[in-house]
Amino acid sequence: MIEQQTLTAQSFEDEKTEGKMLLLLDDIDVAKKQLSLLKEESESLSTKLKDLEFHLDELNLERDSLSVAPEPLSQTGSTKSPNQESSNNYSENAESKFFPYLNSLENRLTESEGRLEGHRQLTSELNHQLNKLNQTNKKLKAEFEQILSQSNQEDDAFRVSTDTLEDLEMQLDEKTKENEFLLQKCDALKTELEERTEQIQNSLLAHHDELRKVYQEKEKTLTSLRKRSSELRGDSARLEKRLQEELKAHRENHEKNSQVNSWKSERGILKTKLKNLKTQLLTEQGNLESSQKRDQELDQKYVNLLGEDHNHGECELARKCIIASIKDSNEAKDDPSFAREMEYERDYTEQLNEEMKKIENSLRVFREYREAQLISLNEELNGCAQKGYIKLLKEEFAELQMTLTQLQ
Repeated sequence: MIEQQTLTAQSFEDEKTEGKMLLLLDDIDVAKKQLSLLKEESESLSTKLKDLEFHLDELNLERDSLSVAPEPLSQTGSTKSPNQESSNNYSENAESKFFPYLNSLENRLTESEGRLEGHRQLTSELNHQLNKLNQTNKKLKAEFEQILSQSNQEDDAFRVSTDTLEDLEMQLDEKTKENEFLLQKCDALKTELEERTEQIQNSLLAHHDELRKVYQEKEKTLTSLRKRSSELRGDSARLEKRLQEELKAHRENHEKNSQVNSWKSERGILKTKLKNLKTQLLTEQGNLESSQKRDQELDQKYVNLLGEDHNHGECELARKCIIASIKDSNEAKDDPSFAREMEYERDYTEQLNEEMKKIENSLRVFREYREAQLISLNEELNGCAQKGYIKLLKEEFAELQMTLTQLQ
């Protein structure tokens, strides 16, 4: 009964473990999708950044072309011809239009630089979050490798336990055969005892006349023999009952041992699950290598944008760019497009925080599953290593041999 309850509890734990494993796989799929989304968004931002840099270069060229010093508008002399007066009027009109246009170009240039710095800041934040996710993936990979190593060790221990269990089953079969032999021998002794008793009675009846003279002398002896015969019959009946009880107990133990086969099948299912987890580990390793490659590309982009000492977007040049972006954002607070972009950034930040919580919960569930699995395997190993059952069989066999010796 206790073993059935233990098996029921183990099956419940296996179902619970399988559910946790499914949750962990779902979380891993979600993390993969998040990484792909981050990669796509990083590529989109990189494209926007290149477009803005190209536009900025065009504006710089246009500003340089407009910054050439114009020809003097006044000439020395006391008299002016009509052509000179018309040329002067045209120059004055050009000067009056040139400076407002130059101011508008400078404003556009400043606005473009501010947007460019904002996109650089956003790219830096996304890269920082991507580095955090990569570090989390590295931790998960290390823990999974440790669990895989422990699982291999436990598989070796399980094989040793299986060999021990097979030896115990062979010993149980031998003990069962010995018990059957003892039962057959007890039946033969019982039959022989009944035959001898019947022969004695027939002999007494056949020689009744001859033994009449010695009847009184032998009456006491006959009474004692009959009493002894009844005692032997009682002993034989008790012995038969005892042997039947022992046979029933051995059969119950054999049924309990047959439940080990179901335990083996459950262990086979667990080994299949571990193989699937190993396949998933290889997939995660490939994703990790691609993530490392993306990190190298991002570092190269940092070098191209901020120089060698970029420190992942935390250098002095990046700080100045952020300060300029903050100033521009304060000036553009009334712009509806700026408000929409800020709202999009807030929503995206909240989404990233929720996804980070999911990843942390997945990591916690994975650790709980690992601890529960280790505890269960240790309990199974202790159960296989117990020697009490073999000792009990040896004691019962010794008692049967002693009983057989007394009967002989």
